[in-house]
Amino acid sequence: MNRFAFVGARLRRQMPVGAVALFAAVVSTWGLAHESVHPYYAAAARSMSGSWKSFAFGALDPSASISVDKLPGALWVQALSLHVFGPHVWALMLPQAVEGVAATVLLYRLVLKWAGGGAATVAAVVFATTPAVVVTERSELPDPLLVLLSLAAAGSLTKSLERAVPGALLRCGLWVALAFQVKMAQAWLLLPVFAAVYLIEGPVPPLRRWTRAASMCLVSVGASLVYVSALWLIPAAHRPYADGTVDDNPFAMVFGYNALDRFGQTSGAQAAIVAAGTPTNTMGWRTLLDPVYFAPQYAWAAPLALVGLGIALRRVVGTARGDRTRAGYLLWGGWLLVHVVAFSLASAFHGYYTADLAPALAALAGDTAVRLYRVHGVGAGGIRGRGLPLALVAGVCWAAWLDAHHPDFVPWLTGATAATGLCAALALTACAHRRAQRLRPAVIRGGAAVGACSLLLAPTAWALSALNPLYYGTPFAPMAGPAGSNHHTVVDLHRPLPDYTLAAPGAGSASLWNYLRVHRGTTRFLAATAGAGPAEPLLGSGAGPVLVIGGFTGLVPFPSGSDFAHLVASGEVRYAVLTHPVPPTAADHWIVATCAIVSFPTPQALNAAVVTLYDCGPARASAQSLRAAG
Repeated sequence: MNRFAFVGARLRRQMPVGAVALFAAVVSTWGLAHESVHPYYAAAARSMSGSWKSFAFGALDPSASISVDKLPGALWVQALSLHVFGPHVWALMLPQAVEGVAATVLLYRLVLKWAGGGAATVAAVVFATTPAVVVTERSELPDPLLVLLSLAAAGSLTKSLERAVPGALLRCGLWVALAFQVKMAQAWLLLPVFAAVYLIEGPVPPLRRWTRAASMCLVSVGASLVYVSALWLIPAAHRPYADGTVDDNPFAMVFGYNALDRFGQTSGAQAAIVAAGTPTNTMGWRTLLDPVYFAPQYAWAAPLALVGLGIALRRVVGTARGDRTRAGYLLWGGWLLVHVVAFSLASAFHGYYTADLAPALAALAGDTAVRLYRVHGVGAGGIRGRGLPLALVAGVCWAAWLDAHHPDFVPWLTGATAATGLCAALALTACAHRRAQRLRPAVIRGGAAVGACSLLLAPTAWALSALNPLYYGTPFAPMAGPAGSNHHTVVDLHRPLPDYTLAAPGAGSASLWNYLRVHRGTTRFLAATAGAGPAEPLLGSGAGPVLVIGGFTGLVPFPSGSDFAHLVASGEVRYAVLTHPVPPTAADHWIVATCAIVSFPTPQALNAAVVTLYDCGPARASAQSLRAAG
């Protein structure tokens, strides 16, 4: 009987996180088979799922001629899913949904150790209803895996604060190194936070704390660079060209195109962001609070989180080293700060990046809500006793203000949020009167419950809107709700596009694929394309190897004009599909000047681009002459 009672008690303790995890699983997987996908990364995952060489190098096409423009950590997981389950959209999306649910559970466990079960439940709910979290879980973007690995690193850091052994801290660094393979330098944002928390709260003498923190950082950086260093050491002739670079240097792709370029006006990252329709010249901390585009994606819990940081400043001063409460505030406050600073300084930015802020905001909001509830319950006087209703009013006003900028989206939402929240705040304030003491416990519980519902009403509605194709943004820049100036102009792209079924060429590319399949002969490549756009339908459907001239943006100098001529001369490629206007690469200009236009009814638009098919077979003799001259 005692054993059954123990099991029952444990199950009851797990019910809150189980319910939140179930909600996250349903939201992230509902209708997943009919979701739209990012054509570039979907094509890469499809290619990697059928070629181990492409898998190892993170190549865009099965022949491994050019890589994707990022390290392939997240794509490895997606490619394995496609390899196991077959070329289905749901198989491509499934890993992100699993990662999102796992992140929700892991965040719950971290906050449980730090602030208790009530705060952990609130944090998990806030995280699971954050719109940016939901839309990234319903995409093939790398952010869910980045968040999961970052939380795993935070968990190892927490264990290192509980024990004096260095292994847990080194595991923290290794988790960051794995996160680096997913989103490169962004994963390193948390390294100084983890090191600072250990230096302040580590359970060992100062010199040992410094030594271990430095070792953790060195191990993390070293492990992070193993893969990119291996790419760099492999001769260029034996690996794909590094997309996003002008010199085929993997380090330039990782630290230039995907890092420094994000903070300047250099062409590579800017072109990639402009192609996705995201503003790049309005960044700064004010943009992160923009009620039209960014803030509704992640910032609903911001008032509670900021109140929590204010409480932290008062509590941590003079606290002895090793205090678990202070360590948590340092961890989550530092997590929030470094991301806000980095995103504010960036000039090339997607709205869904804000999902990386969600764990810190959720953890701080959960701790603050429960702490204020407990203080209000014991009847503390002064400002502390009024903290819960005041924080509730601030949160409700903020949520109503954000939602009021979108009056056509669920028209009653703003009013319902404001009315229920203010009524709950009034009830919580009135229960402090001496005549209401007999009803005080029930009023506090009821008011807190209604207040929580009022704060969660708007973000939940925005998060659930991601299940509707009309409110999902674009496959390139997913967003929840009616956010973003590009929403209504690209609404037709929200539905699952036939060319991205991952099983066979869709209607838009079937005729082109059939023509190429019949006439290509024994060439290595099905065709060459100007940029990734025209190649994505063919690669995503598994039609065959495609030589992607210019990489993702169409601006990368790959291959050179002479190299392309050599490929034509050796019979590796015959047909080329160029967009209009023709991208300014030497290979594209060589095709226009040398090859013949095919009088074949090609699609007027392939992947939203007008294309022309060129036959370079008649140009093979001149290409052979060029090769001989070279």
